[in-house]
Amino acid sequence: MNITANTSPQGANKRTNGGHYRKRLLLMASSFVFFFILLELGYRRVDPYPYFAPREINRNEFGNLTEYDDHLGWRGTPNAERVFVTQNARVTLRHNAGGHRDVEEANRRKDLPAIVFLGDSFTWGYDVEYDDMFVNHVRAANPENEIYNFGHRGYGTDQALMIFERNAPQRPLQRVFLMFYENDLADNTQTIRYKKNKPRFLIQNDALTLTNAPVPVNRQAWATASATVAKPTPTLKTRTRQLLFHSHLLHALHHRFTQPDVTQDLSTLTPDDLPDDAWDVTRRLIFRIGARAEQLGGKLCVLRIPSKSEILTPDMYAQFNAELSAITQAAGIDYIDLRPHLEATPLRTYYRDGIHWTPHGHEIVAKVIQAYLATETASTSLP
Repeated sequence: MNITANTSPQGANKRTNGGHYRKRLLLMASSFVFFFILLELGYRRVDPYPYFAPREINRNEFGNLTEYDDHLGWRGTPNAERVFVTQNARVTLRHNAGGHRDVEEANRRKDLPAIVFLGDSFTWGYDVEYDDMFVNHVRAANPENEIYNFGHRGYGTDQALMIFERNAPQRPLQRVFLMFYENDLADNTQTIRYKKNKPRFLIQNDALTLTNAPVPVNRQAWATASATVAKPTPTLKTRTRQLLFHSHLLHALHHRFTQPDVTQDLSTLTPDDLPDDAWDVTRRLIFRIGARAEQLGGKLCVLRIPSKSEILTPDMYAQFNAELSAITQAAGIDYIDLRPHLEATPLRTYYRDGIHWTPHGHEIVAKVIQAYLATETASTSLP
């Protein structure tokens, strides 16, 4: 029996078309992968959004490098180091012998005038590496000064005053920068914040009087704060997310469609929520910091940190800016509202999750401070 091969033009065309389609599909797939990689690399540079699985996150509000202090309520743990992981970043935390995220005192030059920073978690550098902190950008730009960072998580203006009075540098003082966030008003009028006891200033006989000092220790609260949280066993869903969200772009797209930025703001404070004496107490605390700075030969500048909701939603909480501006102006204290500067940049200055700045946000704030230092703006003395 003779078997004759199918050599008809129709069969040849089918084979040719099949190979052509396969080549086109391969070319399309290769092009898609190529452009996706380009997009991914560009996105990681412009607006990175890494994914950290729940099992990796070790955030517990005061268990990381924070300990009880009978004067301040809490302070940074001296000589401590830890890798800190939140939904936004994995950073290395390291405190010096004084419990500050700062250089060691032994490494400072004794002949340079000081610049001091006071504040809360923004100043402490929450969610950013040491070199990305705005304080350290200013440090790098001003080698003719010794920079002191006394900021720590959760501090109000009252604790900023107390740590400044306790740790003021024993050298000529040039500037004191007080970073002010809206929740400082609530911090300044409470004896318990973040489930921890703290001191409180009251106005008695028209003067600030320190109460709840020494600060009683709540051992159960501290044990809870420092406890190791059991990590959940990864589920199939978690493992799948972790695999897909190695792509920052896919992670960001998922976030955009499931959790829009405007819903992620954690700030709920409004002027109506505050105690009646909040502004009066805060005003006196600011004046006292300014007076102490002048006694040491320096000058105070207050910088207002806008909440993320102010950046995302126009005209929110404008009263905070108006009140603080009026307080500082009445006392001749320099004042900078950071809102217009953080709004002006097209890049993200606040993380998608939480309330804190990205490294780019820290860069913007450092540039504002550096511009202020360069102008040597004159201010009047406190009355």
